Amino acid sequence: MSARVLIVDDDPDDIAMIEKFLLEEADSIRSITDSKLFEEAFNDFEPEVVLRVRNLLRTRGLYLDLARSNEDLERELRRKN
Repeated sequence: MSARVLIVDDDPDDIAMIEKFLLEEADSIRSITDSKLFEEAFNDFEPEVVLRVRNLLRTRGLYLDLARSNEDLERELRRKN
């Protein structure tokens, strides 16, 4: 895979499972459990892939199942704001 992956999930056990699965394939993995920290984590880490649990509360309609590129995600963020 060779990519920077940001995982957004409110369950630390799910994050651990996903990280273990991706550990050998991803260049770098960052995880957050609070969706309020998403924008800051995204801007600081500049992920190539974002994985998010669909039922995560507090996302207020921001559906980020998988972002193909930073440009795609930035467009989505601008459209939602």
